[in-house]
Amino acid sequence: MKRPPFSTFPLSVRLGITLTIAGWCFFILSQAVITSALALLPVTLALVCGVMIYSLKPFARVVCGAFNVLMAAAGVYALYRLSAEQPSGAWVSLPAVMRAVQVILFSAAAYYVLQKRTADFYRRQV
Repeated sequence: MKRPPFSTFPLSVRLGITLTIAGWCFFILSQAVITSALALLPVTLALVCGVMIYSLKPFARVVCGAFNVLMAAAGVYALYRLSAEQPSGAWVSLPAVMRAVQVILFSAAAYYVLQKRTADFYRRQV
């Protein structure tokens, strides 16, 4: 079966895929900026999640949605820890802003990936 072009996907599917990939790219780049190192585990998870979400398999949508929720929760926890360790001015630091953007990207991606319309589209692709 031939895969339809990306531009013909419903808006929620396109946003879910795009925000998932953007969230992982931003996560990897921000970790490289914050720690001055590039870890292989996040890169591997990003590649796996990107391939899975674009494979249009229903189980892949659920797995990537769960990864997005976990990454958003990890970002919220990191913001909490950052504010607990540096209460004055922690919210205007570069790591805090990067974590906040990560939380926004992964939360939005999870929202669109786990929508009913997206689930219906993935179910029809099988």
